[in-house]
Amino acid sequence: MPQPIFMDDFEWSVTAADVLKHFKMNEDHAYGERIRELIAETLPLARPRFFYIETPIEDITENTVTIEGITFTSKVLANNLAEKEVVYPYLATSGGELMDYIEQNNLELIDQLYLDAVMELLVNKASLTLDKHLTNALPKGMIASVNPGSLVDWSITEQQLLFKLFGDAPARLGVRLSGSSLMDPIKSVSGIYYPTDKAFDNCMLCQRENCPDREAPFDEALYVALLEQ
Repeated sequence: MPQPIFMDDFEWSVTAADVLKHFKMNEDHAYGERIRELIAETLPLARPRFFYIETPIEDITENTVTIEGITFTSKVLANNLAEKEVVYPYLATSGGELMDYIEQNNLELIDQLYLDAVMELLVNKASLTLDKHLTNALPKGMIASVNPGSLVDWSITEQQLLFKLFGDAPARLGVRLSGSSLMDPIKSVSGIYYPTDKAFDNCMLCQRENCPDREAPFDEALYVALLEQ
């Protein structure tokens, strides 16, 4: 199996303005000062990080993809990876340091909510750094990712298979997988990056209306092309 490439020394920042924007609050909101205090106390502890693996695809059928002897079942995944030779399974996390801080300091619920937002911003920083790293490294300079549980027909239970592919690499990041296929720390994301010449986002196949986390509009034509052909 190819060796994972780990990164935890990249530049990142999170500010009170970022947290206020996350909650759609004005920058002069009364809670701004408390958020600044929490950030000052906790960010020196934070260490967002990620790894990825460069590995070839071994086999693709109409609705399965086999990588390193592990077969994933998803028609959309198979369609997206068709004619691809190499993919980049990955895991990014905020790290568990801020959750440890919450548990050790018995914080009020409102403070926990703010730090939860900080942790979400941290995993986003790690994911964006990985995205840029791979984009710059690949000849065509364009990538997309798919994630179990977020892709419309790729079950969250296949997170177990993805972690089997990862081996002991998640433990090095301090990430564990529960029997229900949820990651701990929960502010973690895993999936497969792949080179592409067409933009793709999981949200493009999601029909859930008014989703607060939507990053791209539902694309009915793409949905039909990938799932109903």
